[in-house]
Amino acid sequence: MKKWLLSLPLCLLAATATSCAQIDKIVKEYEAKKEATQAESDQIRNADLDNPVASLSVEQISDEFESNSILAEDKYMNKPVEISGYISAIDDSMFGEDEVGVQINGGEFSIATVACSVPRKSPIVSQLKKGDRVTVRGVITSEEMGIGMSRGKFYDFKTEQWIGGSAATRTSVASAKNTEIIASNQKFEVQESGDSEQSGTCQFNDGSVPCIVSSDRNGISMIWSDGVTENYTHTPDGNLVDTRGGLWIYESTGSGFQIRHSNGNMITFTPT
Repeated sequence: MKKWLLSLPLCLLAATATSCAQIDKIVKEYEAKKEATQAESDQIRNADLDNPVASLSVEQISDEFESNSILAEDKYMNKPVEISGYISAIDDSMFGEDEVGVQINGGEFSIATVACSVPRKSPIVSQLKKGDRVTVRGVITSEEMGIGMSRGKFYDFKTEQWIGGSAATRTSVASAKNTEIIASNQKFEVQESGDSEQSGTCQFNDGSVPCIVSSDRNGISMIWSDGVTENYTHTPDGNLVDTRGGLWIYESTGSGFQIRHSNGNMITFTPT
C-alpha cells in the first residue's frame, strides 16, 4: 500500500510531462502551419504581375496540369502567370458576394478553362463581356476544382489597354523572358507592286473571326470584325513585331499565312 502511494506522484508527474510534451508539439505544429500560410499569402500578395514566370494559352496550361499536376504546381502555384484566351463567362463567385468569377477558355470549341476571381466593383466586370479576346495576368492559387487565379488584370484587345489589377499600363502582353527569337528561315513575302488588302478569316488559337488584312513593305494590319485592329512591323529577318513589342514568327501557308508567338499563341489568316 505504501509502495503504491509512493509511486502515485511519480505516475502523475510522468503523465503531466507527457501531456505537456504533446501540447508543446501541437503548438509548434500550429505555429509552423501559421507561418507557412502567412508566407504563402505574402508570396501571392507580393507577386509581380508584370514579370510572369510563363506566358501560355489556356490549352497549354490546362494540358500541363492534366499531364502532371505535381510538376505543374511546382512551376506555377502561387506565382504570376500570363494566360491568353477568350472570356467564356462572367458570373457570381463561390468565394462570396463581393467576388465575381471570370472564366477564360481557348475559343468556341475549347473545353479547357481558367477561372479568375475579381472584385465585383472592378472595371473588369463592367468593361468586358463573353467572347472578348483577352490576356490575363494573375497568380495561380488553386487547381483542385480547375485552375484558379487571383489578383488578375486583363488586357482587352478591343481597347488595347490593361483593365484591373494593380496597374493599367500598356506594357508588353508577352513577358520579356518569353520574347526570345524562335529560329526561323521563313521570310515575309511582300508584293512588288506595293500595298495589298485581302478579306478572309483570322483564326486566333481556336477562335475564328472575319477580318481584313492589309500589307506593305513596312508591315501588316489585321482589322477584325469584332472591332480589334492589330498592327505588325517587319523585322530585318522577315518576321513581325506587334505594337506591344512581342515577336511573331511568320510562315506562309500558300494563299494565306500564319504567325506564331513564343508564348504559344498563333494567328492564321485564310483569304476568301
